[in-house]
Amino acid sequence: LTGSFPTELGLLSYLEDADLYYNPGIVGWLPTEVGLLTSITEDFDIEGCNVTGTIPTELGNLVNLTTLWLSDNKFHGSVPSELGRLVSLSRIDLEKNDLTGSIPSEFEHLFDVGVLDLTENDLTGSVPRQYCVNTENSDLTGKSSGIRVDRNICNCT
Repeated sequence: LTGSFPTELGLLSYLEDADLYYNPGIVGWLPTEVGLLTSITEDFDIEGCNVTGTIPTELGNLVNLTTLWLSDNKFHGSVPSELGRLVSLSRIDLEKNDLTGSIPSEFEHLFDVGVLDLTENDLTGSVPRQYCVNTENSDLTGKSSGIRVDRNICNCT
């Protein structure tokens, strides 16, 4: 695929799974209309596309989403606290972006997350306590051995 995400993306009211994994021809920003895709109950995967800009806060509306893959893009800015509303998530992958700021405290509401990957960003702060089981090397290992953060944010709250 090539081009940018159309704003009409939000009109796909019956979409259950959005998997655009590694389509480097996709460029531009992710429109806020993505927040209208509330029928998605599985993956929202745009890993490895050339998406730029900030992560839309409207992604927090996809409350039935089980996996969120935004890794290996060019997102910048902070991680939206609204992602803490995605309580059905089992995986959230934000690695390899240009994200800055602190890890939202709202992530403490994501009890079912077994994989949380925040590596290769410039995030600060602490990981919510439920992810803190032990630390080894540069990873912070949680309940499913899938919690990965950079060494500078291994302190747990």
